[in-house]
Amino acid sequence: MLLKKIEEARRDRLVISGLRTPMDVKTLRNRLGDAFTLVCVSVDSAEKRFRRAEKRNAPRDADTFGRFVENDKAEDRLFNLNQTLSMADIEIPNNGSLEEFHTGIEKNLADIL
Repeated sequence: MLLKKIEEARRDRLVISGLRTPMDVKTLRNRLGDAFTLVCVSVDSAEKRFRRAEKRNAPRDADTFGRFVENDKAEDRLFNLNQTLSMADIEIPNNGSLEEFHTGIEKNLADIL
């Protein structure tokens, strides 16, 4: 279904968020070849990610750090996220301010945009 939407979009560039499994990445790489670039946004600590999730306060987010870590582990078991992340062509750290993150995006994606 995603591949069909990509073909129907008829665009030079698309952003797809939410890739989870290594198979997602392999499928897109096989179909799109060099036109596909996997970008990973990383945060250096689970604590920082949890604090940001607390601020977001979405219903799906864990309400304790322990549950947050357990949810991460469960997601990795289900989707093999660590392997998917290791397949990234570009990694953009998101450890500082929003301004620093935006600078990192511009710097890291300049060659492919």
